Amino acid sequence: MPSLNALLDNVAQSHRAKDYAQAETSIRDALHVILDLRAAEQMELGLLNSCLEHGLSLMELYPDAATGYTWCANVYSAKCNYKRAAELYALASERDPNSLELQQAAAQSLARTHCRLDPLLHLPNEVILKIFDFIPQMRVRCTRVSRAWRHHLLSLGSLWTTLSIYVVRKPNVGYWQGGLQRYLHPNLKHVNVSTNGHVCAILSLLIQADCMNIKKITLRDVTHYKPDSSADGRRSHMDISFLHQLSMLGHSLTHLRIGSSLRPRGLLCMLLTTLPCLEILVFRPSPDTKQRYTVPTWDDTYLSTPRATSLRHLEWMNHWDSDGMTEANFLAAYCPDLEYILLNSFGEALSPVELFAEIVQKNCHNLKQLTLGVTRIDRHLRDIGTRPDVHGVRYLTLNTQMPLNSTFAQDLLVQHEQTLEELHYISTPGVDFSTLRDTLHIQPPNLRWLAVAYSPLEGLHPLPAFITSCPRLETIQLDRVKLTPGLARALLQLPNLRTLSLSRCLGDVQSYLDFLEGVASLPHDQQRLEAFNFVSHNTSFDLNPILVATGALASVTHLRLCIKARSSKAALEEFLDNAAASGLIENAVYLDISVPGWDRGESRNMLEKAFVNTHGSLSKQELDAIHHRLGGQLNSWLSNDIRLI
Repeated sequence: MPSLNALLDNVAQSHRAKDYAQAETSIRDALHVILDLRAAEQMELGLLNSCLEHGLSLMELYPDAATGYTWCANVYSAKCNYKRAAELYALASERDPNSLELQQAAAQSLARTHCRLDPLLHLPNEVILKIFDFIPQMRVRCTRVSRAWRHHLLSLGSLWTTLSIYVVRKPNVGYWQGGLQRYLHPNLKHVNVSTNGHVCAILSLLIQADCMNIKKITLRDVTHYKPDSSADGRRSHMDISFLHQLSMLGHSLTHLRIGSSLRPRGLLCMLLTTLPCLEILVFRPSPDTKQRYTVPTWDDTYLSTPRATSLRHLEWMNHWDSDGMTEANFLAAYCPDLEYILLNSFGEALSPVELFAEIVQKNCHNLKQLTLGVTRIDRHLRDIGTRPDVHGVRYLTLNTQMPLNSTFAQDLLVQHEQTLEELHYISTPGVDFSTLRDTLHIQPPNLRWLAVAYSPLEGLHPLPAFITSCPRLETIQLDRVKLTPGLARALLQLPNLRTLSLSRCLGDVQSYLDFLEGVASLPHDQQRLEAFNFVSHNTSFDLNPILVATGALASVTHLRLCIKARSSKAALEEFLDNAAASGLIENAVYLDISVPGWDRGESRNMLEKAFVNTHGSLSKQELDAIHHRLGGQLNSWLSNDIRLI
């Protein structure tokens, strides 16, 4: 093919001679040369995708030329896709049958498709370890490829720092023990065990493999225990030998989580005496077993004398003797660093928690978070941080679905009034404090987060007066709480309110409109509301005005609307007009709107078209944090979403 300069000269000469047919041919040839040069340039720079784009352009514009097929084949060959490269080289050879280079390239690519390389023989160990960081669940499967793979992978100690063991319905002694031993390495730091009665056998194998650097152990016992009528019946694995094995592995152990249908009477003190280095201790009882099996009385003759522990985080249940006094006194005496306590209950006839909580909160001076009631593990526990000037509970959760004395709950609020920063209160459905005489008024000056479900406690009633007495409130989550005109006015008076969640709250539409229109009418520099969640209670009201008014919230960046009543097309269009005028569309970072309309497909298309740039790049962690901020955790508590570890 002529050079580019010669082709451009031909174009100029043909133009002067008005030979436009020749000019067109020269221009096409010149473009062919330019695209060829660009592809060569991109290939030399290693920009394979750009080179591929120029090759595809050549294939499209000049389908009878071999150039485009050759460049695309070169790119696929560089990407080790030899099958596709061989196909393209063959097509290029058909268009240029005299090119021995293309024929050889096609033959070499075809030969490489039949050649297999063992990556373990050619990749350095650092690369292999990095690959399995992305697919840790494939480690065991890859050891079954061949004996060479098994030997090589098992020799990489850094590859086996974590391990999940699932042993269910296996004999006490069998081949599974020999198979498991191959994967136990001294570098093991985190082990997750799911079994139905082989806990002690697995712990014994860990000891034999010299796994003495384990920091985290999660034991999930799926055995369905049944009460034993005999006096000396022992059906569980929790005995002195179990504690002895844990102590042998406990030199570096800081996290222990146990999930079981057992009821752990006496276990708390035994574990902390055996494992004083524990920082996090969690016991998650199974709520779905009708027959409760309690651990038999412990024989502590062979245990060492208790000493100070490193425990910071405790999750347990109120199944103990002497109303938890023994456990509380133990924690007060030997757990000086304890910061977080969660007590679970499932509506059983268990011991009261008041005495336990009273002793712990008075004697554990570093206690910062206290959760009493039916709750799930909080995935969004914030870093409390150190504040030497604050002594008292800063995060308090009370769930009266656990039998809880209301006077004791009020005493907790009074005692920690000056230190409370977050308060979550879940009342029993059907309880109405509105008829009670206001005998208790608390005004926590540092309260930033308030979550209330069903009805507020007497100390928080009337709720509008309590809210206005907490000027530092930034987040309010209300679920099934009646939104009165007074409460709407109180919300408007909060100068620092950033997040508001109203989920299934009773009240007339006008109370909602008073609040929404009040926020929208504020000057832009005074609007503080950043996140708003609204879930309607029922479908008996016309909720179109609420939808329309929400569009005028200019400062909101995180919006969730779940309106169960049918909306009209005109209301949705007015909402979008208000959102565009106020800047909501431009400022929105997260949007979740569920509005049953006249046409679900059309309404969804309207929303997607308007909010096309919303939360396209949010990670899963960011979405979880937003879900928590908009009341997701409170809703999960109300649904009793409780499960084993």
